[in-house]
Amino acid sequence: MESTGEWELGHSRIDLTPIGKKLFKTDEDHIHLHQMHQDHVTSPPSHKTTDLLNEGDKVHVWGKSPHTEVQGLYVRNRVFTTQAHM
Repeated sequence: MESTGEWELGHSRIDLTPIGKKLFKTDEDHIHLHQMHQDHVTSPPSHKTTDLLNEGDKVHVWGKSPHTEVQGLYVRNRVFTTQAHM
């Protein structure tokens, strides 16, 4: 995690990746969710950065914004995370 000192605050636009469109069941290229944070994830984890993932696990980033490159992660049948307050 990293903090730039800038806030992502309020109803914020999140640009969806193809997996994000599937997860949120939309054809739109973005959604808006409430946010209130300075810190942000700069890159998704992998089996090389944590012992919680196996080598074959695919970690998907489902959305991003200008402030936060990783708005959320998805690992099929295992985890869904979000930076925003759902």
